[in-house]
Amino acid sequence: MTHIYNINIGARRKRDNIDYPIRKSNVKGTKGLKLTPEQNLEVHKLLKNTSKTFSEIGRMFGIASDTVSDINRGKTKSYKLEDWNYPIRSLSQARAAGKSILSKQQVEEIVALLFDSSLTLNAIAKKY
Repeated sequence: MTHIYNINIGARRKRDNIDYPIRKSNVKGTKGLKLTPEQNLEVHKLLKNTSKTFSEIGRMFGIASDTVSDINRGKTKSYKLEDWNYPIRSLSQARAAGKSILSKQQVEEIVALLFDSSLTLNAIAKKY
């Protein structure tokens, strides 16, 4: 989600011929928790016991990879669990697990969606 937001506001891969923000709505995310307590525990277990990427875990639960990253770091208080040490997976482990990086083609597609669709930023992020 953060990648999409940053492309929208011109913080990433800014182009001189585009006025930013592309989408005037500066709403970064949505309100409310996306995971049940059981799903949250499962995300924690996947982070600890597997090498699945943040994106793969996010797709399993319909959340953005950045949300998984926040859970990993203990950044989101509502998802932080007692008796767990944060970060669950170190940064080097996360990189080794292949945290997703957007290709040039994907960025072009995102810019086009920001200009020409009514999809929310979250909906666009879920596609990538």
